[in-house]
Amino acid sequence: MPKGSPELTASRREEIVSACEKLYKTMSFKDITLKEISVETSFSRPSIYNYFRTKEEIFLALMQREYENWAAEVNELVSVHESMSAEGFAAALAHSLEKREQLLKLLAMNHYDMEENSRP
Repeated sequence: MPKGSPELTASRREEIVSACEKLYKTMSFKDITLKEISVETSFSRPSIYNYFRTKEEIFLALMQREYENWAAEVNELVSVHESMSAEGFAAALAHSLEKREQLLKLLAMNHYDMEENSRP
C-alpha cells in the first residue's frame, strides 16, 4: 500500500478511477491499458500498481463508484416520493438508469472480464 495519509491515498485512487472513466467514454474495455490510464493522471504506470494491481481492479472501483452514485439517487427518489405508486416508482427507477450509461455498460459488457482478472 502506498505511503501517505488515508485521504491522500483515496484522492490518488479517485484520480486513477476518474482517468479510467474518461477513457472508457471513448474507448473499449479491451483497448484501455494501464499505460493509457497513467497518461491521463499525474502518475507513472508503475506508480498505479501502488493503488491497483490490474486495470480490472480500476474498472471494479469505477463500477462501485457508479453503483454508489446510482444507489444514492434511488434513495433520494424513495425519500422524496414516499407515496409514489408502484408504476410511478418503476418509471422513476427506469429514468434514473437511463442516465447511468457507464454503469449499464460495465454491468452488461465487461463485468465478467473485470471479475476474472481481479484479486481473489
